[in-house]
Amino acid sequence: MLTARSACESPLRAASLTFAAALALATQARAGEVACSFEGGVLVAPAEVAGIAGDYIIDTGQPASVLHYDRAMGAGLAEPGVRASTHLAGLESPPTDVAIVSLDARAGSLPTPVAGVIGVDVLSRYRMEVRFSPCRLTLRRGGPAKAEVPLVEATVSDGRTARRGWFVVATGQAPALQLSATEVESSPPPAEGEPAPVWRVDRLSVGGELFTRLEINIVPPETLDPRAIGVIGAEALKAFRLTFDFPRSRLTLTPAR
Repeated sequence: MLTARSACESPLRAASLTFAAALALATQARAGEVACSFEGGVLVAPAEVAGIAGDYIIDTGQPASVLHYDRAMGAGLAEPGVRASTHLAGLESPPTDVAIVSLDARAGSLPTPVAGVIGVDVLSRYRMEVRFSPCRLTLRRGGPAKAEVPLVEATVSDGRTARRGWFVVATGQAPALQLSATEVESSPPPAEGEPAPVWRVDRLSVGGELFTRLEINIVPPETLDPRAIGVIGAEALKAFRLTFDFPRSRLTLTPAR
């Protein structure tokens, strides 16, 4: 389990290269860095999966990488998926099973098209550092690691009561905070024609930072990692410099200010 408790670390060139030579260098390289972007509230970086180059959502909250259906079909790939390697920040990862799914609902509002999502099945092979401003993604090869989504311990409060628990850390999901439906008081659905209620928490405390009056998304518990009561997304994470040391099961959140 990759976990963190606070802002402190917790246990938890040649002018021309042939493609073959470049591929060999990518395989042997120990570290790489790439400029990323923070678009539509999610972390995006250039990469290549199964020979499909483009912009990919980098999501530490998603267990498995996927290819966007439209891009996969355009490249002649067939459902339900492929087994392929990933090139990210100049490094090549070993092949993983990559499903082909539609990302229209998730990525349709982003300012630039994305080719897919790179998840923890690939990222867990590295020590990954994320800076949001300016956006930079740095990878260093580590050792074998469990492909588990990272968790951080945090406290949420509605002004009357507080709840402390584990939250998935998701760089590829925009909402600052998502909570399991089991963690909020149920209320009757709105009458026909009335707007859905806006859910808020009075405060969120995580990694030494305090966020107040946050709108939240309520999600079914079955969509969450069974260890977690919610998700902390990129709109909150951008307040930190993040280091995901997957091989050593450690996560560090350092306030960016």
